[in-house]
Amino acid sequence: MTQILPRLIPLEGASNLRDLGGWRGHQGQALRHGVLFRSDALHRLTDQDLLTLEATGLSTNGAATRAETTRLLGIAYLNYATEQLPVYRRLCDLILEDERRPLLFHCSAGKDRTGLGAALIMTALGVSRDQILADYVATDRFWRRDHPLPDEAPQEAKDAILDTHPALFAGALEAAVAPFGSEAGLIEDGLGLTQARLADFRAVLLD
Repeated sequence: MTQILPRLIPLEGASNLRDLGGWRGHQGQALRHGVLFRSDALHRLTDQDLLTLEATGLSTNGAATRAETTRLLGIAYLNYATEQLPVYRRLCDLILEDERRPLLFHCSAGKDRTGLGAALIMTALGVSRDQILADYVATDRFWRRDHPLPDEAPQEAKDAILDTHPALFAGALEAAVAPFGSEAGLIEDGLGLTQARLADFRAVLLD
């Protein structure tokens, strides 16, 4: 059976990651699989994508180490806080719809994407940054870490994905604020909570 080329590696946050293996080269020899990969931008990678990359055994731009995995996770956090901000704006819209409450929002681990959503909501509600970070790291106490991860992924990479990273998280919050100049600007222009809407938002969520 003829192998279909090129070999795609499916990711959630990138759409064009391919193994160059299989193409015929010098004297009809095939390029080796698992040696060279090509891809589009990697800044939208999800937690699962990071593990998929680790499973390929990449040594460049994806080394199976805690440090590299943490670096990639930091990139993901920055993406959540900037390019994905409209998703959180929509979440705020839903919260303001009376028929939507009580409302549950979640992600695969309830830690990263969900954590940032909670942080943005709490920011709009006037919660201090220290309390926001305390809520984020509470995952370390409550989460059973039962999110399925590939067996072949290195343990230190798994540990990096399963752990909380307060410094990265705080940096993501600063990145969310930066384009708007202030938390007030983020709340009004980024999250769409104008003065009147913010008053309603606080009225339905604060005692």
